[in-house]
Amino acid sequence: MVLINWEKRKNPTKKEISDFAKENNVSDVLAEFLISRDLTEKSDIDDFIHADVTELQDPFGLHDMDKALEVIDDAVENGSKIAIYGDYDADGVTSTSIMKLTLQKLGVKPIFYIPDRFKDGYGPNLDVYKFLAEQNIDLLITVDNGVSGKDEIKYLKDQGIKVVVTDHHDLPDELPEADAIVHPTIPGSEYVCPYLSGAGVAFKIADALLGDDALELIDLAAIGTIADSVPLLGENRVIVTEGLKRMADNKHVGLGALIKKCKLKINQMTEEDVGFKIAPRINALGRLTNASSGVELLTTGDESFAKEIVDETEEINSNVKN
Repeated sequence: MVLINWEKRKNPTKKEISDFAKENNVSDVLAEFLISRDLTEKSDIDDFIHADVTELQDPFGLHDMDKALEVIDDAVENGSKIAIYGDYDADGVTSTSIMKLTLQKLGVKPIFYIPDRFKDGYGPNLDVYKFLAEQNIDLLITVDNGVSGKDEIKYLKDQGIKVVVTDHHDLPDELPEADAIVHPTIPGSEYVCPYLSGAGVAFKIADALLGDDALELIDLAAIGTIADSVPLLGENRVIVTEGLKRMADNKHVGLGALIKKCKLKINQMTEEDVGFKIAPRINALGRLTNASSGVELLTTGDESFAKEIVDETEEINSNVKN
């Protein structure tokens, strides 16, 4: 995907912001955000402000979630080799990070592959799939892509490799014959929140596998949700609101280092901080180099390694600006 051009939907005047803030008893910063997102009705304002983690939906409402868990559980129990295939934008990087951390919590050490924008292009790539097959993987999990990979996935299936697709992009005329396709808009089983980002879908997998422990990953899901510019409605609103709240608590070393580099306050993070500061830096990796370092950053527990990646990321982001 291309780097998103972050523009506010509306540009309210100072007076409009001030009047709205006083009328609804909110801060000027929140007033500007609500107006820019067209959240101006009292019910919408209340829903957004009072978003609660209890409003997260049952992950098994997603198409094929039960099949996906059966395949993943079987792979974990049998010590199978699992690969994650992601994407090079911020949504793809956070999706991959969520899936990697989820599997690690289950005692698995998965490998992951972030396609190179220039060499591999976007989405499923047959040459990469052949490479992964040569690594003797038993299961491929796609995140933030996969529904368009009918031929590529058939190749893996012909090799006896199981495939779980997790995606949110527009559906093709014919779906791939994967072991499971977890997607919010499959006809006949549309999810209650059809606007999930790739990271949102990955988070729902984590939710199904880990239960409450998945909340340790909701900050990463919030970044992917904001970065992909999906509507902040329904469950997306809960993911973003709760994710921003938990950034200081979830203690992802790399994310903390990146927030510090951006001179932001981790316990006061806003949607605009992510949209204008965090996401562009992650996106910059995929634009100029390989975004695999973004996954390493978001999943490492090594502070010195995290600082090294953050410094490199900052330099790359400066080159994008220039």
